[in-house]
Amino acid sequence: MLRRVTAINEAGVALAMDLSNPELSGLVVKKITGLGPADGVINTTALSTADGNTYNSARIEERVIDLYLQYYDVPSAVFDTDESTQYRQSIETIRQKTYEIFPIKYPVMLIFETDVRSLYIVGYVEKNTPEIFEAASNTVISIRCPHPYLYGYDSNEGTRVIDFSSTNPEFQFEFENVGLLAPTLEMGDIQASQEKTVFYTGDAPVGVTISIQASGPVKNIAVYNRTSQEVMRIDTAKLETVMGSPFTSGDELIITTQRGGKSMYLLRGGETTNVINALARDADWIQIRKGGNVLSFIAEEGQGNLIMKISYKIIYEGV
Repeated sequence: MLRRVTAINEAGVALAMDLSNPELSGLVVKKITGLGPADGVINTTALSTADGNTYNSARIEERVIDLYLQYYDVPSAVFDTDESTQYRQSIETIRQKTYEIFPIKYPVMLIFETDVRSLYIVGYVEKNTPEIFEAASNTVISIRCPHPYLYGYDSNEGTRVIDFSSTNPEFQFEFENVGLLAPTLEMGDIQASQEKTVFYTGDAPVGVTISIQASGPVKNIAVYNRTSQEVMRIDTAKLETVMGSPFTSGDELIITTQRGGKSMYLLRGGETTNVINALARDADWIQIRKGGNVLSFIAEEGQGNLIMKISYKIIYEGV
């Protein structure tokens, strides 16, 4: 059951609407639409010589959340002692508060707290339509969310971080198939310290942010999701061409695989450089999926000089 809805505007001002105690916020939450899974769009092509259609692709539409609110009479000692004036001024104050929290066209974060989890989503205020002249003072506030998924919410805004430990730098990792570029590389050769299983509890696949730090020289890096058979290969010779010197101690690669924000940068000496051209053309932008995901990394040379971290957020289809 939904217990509380909190709205936070662009300036960081928050309004918590407790469904059981509307007097705390001055707003009764009468109804909220748009909290279930967003609509899907299935693209197909009609066949001229056969029954039915051919499936082409699918995507999920943006989400629109409508908050149906009623202004709650909260008399205050600062108002006029006349009872009718108290009511009008109280409603006026609450209505003005909604203008502050939900400014038209600006972003707002909505946090939904249920009996079992807390979720958040960011959208843009499309309309705030108060019924000023009605006996019962209501408003409908519409939030358009271009990204349809909701994220798990906690003190870190739902971010999870997985740390990978490297092998002892004195250990020589030997394998005959130096072909990181070869598709027949045996994943079983990867040491346990370069492999972690991520148990993902979200409803939909999500991209990750990969941080690869070097403590010495490294040659050719590959990151795998063994479960989904996805791989990202990084050509360190191309990194050297872009940077003017090899990938080595103190360098950090930051790869983002989220849809709509895919990128690869190298951080060196406080400066950030776009090095996406060092990524193999056939690279998979690794996603993690519901259940167990076996993630690992490997280097052709300098395996012991690498430390990797992967961070991600849990996303849900609905409240």
